[in-house]
Amino acid sequence: MQITKQNKTTKIVKRQRRKRKLSASLEDYLEAIYWCAQQYGVARVSQIAERLGVGKSSVTAALKALAEKNYVNYNPYQFITLTKTGEALACGVVRKHQILKRFLTEILGVDEDQADNNACKMEHVMDDEVLDRMLCFIQYMNSSRYQGKCFSEMLNDFCEHGRPRHLCKECAGLELLKSHSKTE
Repeated sequence: MQITKQNKTTKIVKRQRRKRKLSASLEDYLEAIYWCAQQYGVARVSQIAERLGVGKSSVTAALKALAEKNYVNYNPYQFITLTKTGEALACGVVRKHQILKRFLTEILGVDEDQADNNACKMEHVMDDEVLDRMLCFIQYMNSSRYQGKCFSEMLNDFCEHGRPRHLCKECAGLELLKSHSKTE
């Protein structure tokens, strides 16, 4: 059921992007409104400004632009809500952000804050097909174990030491054979 809903959301997002391309900045505003609405039920200009680290006047200008495109319901001094189209677009941005952050933290072992900052930049240029492959890769790597270690642990070992720290028994045996044949 979730996959069907995601596919439906993805199709709506693609159709809306083709119709009216949004800037990365406006996508960030949609994402911020989405998270404020999740947390508080509705969004306020001050909450959005705080979340994005911008001035209230910048938020107001962005809200006007988003309202003109029918992505938000906005009237000055009122609560801000997403329209159905705006919510679909926001959900698409949030999904991208979450998958990218998971890839950066779970697969590459990047620090949470650094992963969050980079995911925020990457989410605006990543297309859905590549993102879906990244998600499959995350799921595959998290389900694959090698000697009880997950891929991210092995990658961290490799990054720290320039090689795998622990070789499997077969590899270790081959290494012993190579070193033994060199000494003879």
